[in-house]
Amino acid sequence: MRMKKQYTLHPTAARILKNARELFLTHSYADVTMDQIAGAANVTKAAYIITLPVRKRCTW
Repeated sequence: MRMKKQYTLHPTAARILKNARELFLTHSYADVTMDQIAGAANVTKAAYIITLPVRKRCTW
């Protein structure tokens, strides 16, 4: 039987997702922008887009 691969997030991606989650909990989901998420994670908007695959990106 084949084992499933364990994937770990890059530390930057983990930081982006952590900060996005915090923003979503304190503000309305619809009110949070990519710029706010990037700023909270201390990365550029370009780094946000490059770091997270499309399926994991917190876009709306």
